[in-house]
Amino acid sequence: MQDFAIMSIKKIMELYLDPMYKKIKNNPNILSSFSGFLLNPEKIIFYVGKTHLAIEYVGPEKITSIEPDSQFEIKIFDYSQSDENFLDKIIRFKMV
Repeated sequence: MQDFAIMSIKKIMELYLDPMYKKIKNNPNILSSFSGFLLNPEKIIFYVGKTHLAIEYVGPEKITSIEPDSQFEIKIFDYSQSDENFLDKIIRFKMV
């Protein structure tokens, strides 16, 4: 499961984050309009269900600079074998 998470992060970086980094590098005054936790996450959490995948980014809402080589923690919660509601497991209380 760790390999899947790393592969997913690399693909997200390639297709989504790298273009944002380039756009911000060429136009630094737009940095304040981006979510800091997407650009410099402290932690990325994967929640794996039977039919869905959720990805949570944890970090500051706003940042003043991009640190593209920064380190972050990866956590994985595998609920693919659970019969409980996937959202209930993620948010940790029962959905009505």
